[in-house]
Amino acid sequence: MTAELIVEQAALMSQVQWNKRHREELLLQLIEGSSLNDGQLLSIAQRLDLDLSQPRVATVIKVIPRPGEPVTLEHLQKLVHLLEHPERDNIVGIASVSMNEIVVLKPVTIVNHTWNRKEEQKRVAKLVKRIDNECDFSIQMAIGDYFPGLIGLARSYETAKATIESSTSNDDAVMFYQDRKLSVLVSSIKQDPWRATQLKAPIDKLMAADTKKVLLRTLSTFFAQNCDLAQTCESLHIHRNTLRYRLDKIQQETNLDINNLDDKIQLYLALKCL
Repeated sequence: MTAELIVEQAALMSQVQWNKRHREELLLQLIEGSSLNDGQLLSIAQRLDLDLSQPRVATVIKVIPRPGEPVTLEHLQKLVHLLEHPERDNIVGIASVSMNEIVVLKPVTIVNHTWNRKEEQKRVAKLVKRIDNECDFSIQMAIGDYFPGLIGLARSYETAKATIESSTSNDDAVMFYQDRKLSVLVSSIKQDPWRATQLKAPIDKLMAADTKKVLLRTLSTFFAQNCDLAQTCESLHIHRNTLRYRLDKIQQETNLDINNLDDKIQLYLALKCL
C-alpha cells in the first residue's frame, strides 16, 4: 500500500469516527433534553447528514449475553453495526456501556396522526432474526410512544426507558410501551415505599392466608382472562362452583368485593405491584 493510500485511509477512518462520535452526542442531546433550540439542532443534524424532520420513536435495547458471560463493549458495538446497516436512517448510539443501554431513534410513518406500528413490528422481527443468526447474544428492546416535534424525542425516550426498566427477564424480547402502559406507570409507584405498601396491602393479606398460592393464582388468572368466569374456569381446569368459592374466599381474606369496581381495581393494581 502506497503512502498516499495509507494517508487517505487514515483520513477516512478519522472522518468516520468523528461522524460517529458527533452523532452519539446529538442523540444524547435529543433524548436528554437539549439547551439548544430546534434551529441549532437541525443545523447540527444537517452537517451530520441526518434528517430530523422525519418522525421518530425512541427505542431502548439491552444485550442479553449467554448464561455466565458478561456484556462487553464488543457486544454493544456489534449491535450498533446491525442497527446502522443496511442504512435505514436510524440514529443510533451507546447511551451507557455500564448500564448496557443502546438508544435508537427510529424513523416511523405517521398515518392519521398515529404512527404505523405494524410496519415497525415487521422491521423489528427482521432485526431479531438477524441477531439470532449472526450474534452470540440476544436482546430485549422497548419501543416508546410517538410524540411530535424534536422535544417529543425526549418524551419518547422516557416511555421506552420506563418500559424496559419495568420489565423482567421473563418478558418478551420486544415490548411496546402502548401495550404495557399500566404496568409501566404502576412500576413508578413501586419505587415509593409508602404507596407501594398501601397498594399491596390486600394481596399481602391474601398471601398470608394462602400458603399454597391457589387463591393468588386464581385471582391472577381471573384478571388475565378479563374477569370472564368461563374463560377462567377453562384456563384453571376447574368447575364454575369451585371458582365462585375461591373468589368468595379472596373477598373474605382481602375485605374487598370483587364485584365492586373500585375494589376490583385495588386488587388488580395490588397484583401489578408484586
